[in-house]
Amino acid sequence: MKQTLRVTKIVLSHRRYKIIMASTAIIFALSYMFFTGIFVFLDREIPEEFTVPMFRLARIHTEYGDFPWIIAYLDRHTIFSMSTEAMFSTTIISGLVGINSAFLAFRFSSASNKATCGLSKGSVGFFGIIPAFLSIFACCGGGMLVVLFGAGILAALFPYGFAFSIISIATLGLGVLYTTRELNKIL
Repeated sequence: MKQTLRVTKIVLSHRRYKIIMASTAIIFALSYMFFTGIFVFLDREIPEEFTVPMFRLARIHTEYGDFPWIIAYLDRHTIFSMSTEAMFSTTIISGLVGINSAFLAFRFSSASNKATCGLSKGSVGFFGIIPAFLSIFACCGGGMLVVLFGAGILAALFPYGFAFSIISIATLGLGVLYTTRELNKIL
């Protein structure tokens, strides 16, 4: 753990890698929210009885229990709707994607690292992006996936959403640990 913190401190002491980390985390989070239907753009207007912008915390009742849900009517055509669990996992996954990106950029730009030619080492963390996108089934799972794969696949994978989130976090976390071990050798 000390090794990971030391490498993180060194990498993020450079402005360039802070920007890479923040921008990839934000891009991933926004892409995730648009692809999953957390942000919904309606072709017709929200009824007049809803004042916009309006933010509220709702409690959604499911067969698995009650869950807090954040709903925001941003304007007459845009709704943001996300469970607190999905918000928590999206934040963690996006942060890990950002850290992995910063570490990989640092590694590939390091003149002292002889192994920067290939993507095999250090890119392990990016394999976590695949299960990170699969974690969409942990929240509403709408949007682009229904268009691409149909409602059947969405319904079949929905119960495994929490597992996909855990796999994403574990894979991206292992990528950070692996990459810091590699970076520690050249620092």
